[in-house]
Amino acid sequence: MIVFRYPRNPQKRHIKRIVGLPEERITIEGKSVYIGPGEERMLLEEKYLPSNRDFGEEEIILGEEEYFVMGDNRNSSVDSRNWGALSRDDIIGRAVIQVSPFDYFRWVDRPEYQQIAE
Repeated sequence: MIVFRYPRNPQKRHIKRIVGLPEERITIEGKSVYIGPGEERMLLEEKYLPSNRDFGEEEIILGEEEYFVMGDNRNSSVDSRNWGALSRDDIIGRAVIQVSPFDYFRWVDRPEYQQIAE
């Protein structure tokens, strides 16, 4: 999870999950997100982030200093699916602890990837 300047209005700050790293290929197929090309691609496992919305099909190849970010509420998040890759220059910091709601303090989870054979 990172904090960054919102690309459409740099005066605003947003927090989202990094899904794709520089020079990776991101493929969105319906409700699934895959990272990497061909047989090497991995399914982004997010059991804690259920989505009931089909996001169509899209493929993005990130540049040397670009990241693909998505919000945890996949059904209504405005993220890289809407405005494209995020530049490294826009990243301000990293989120490590969830403090809201106040009775639910926890470390922020890291996504897990599963190798998918085609």
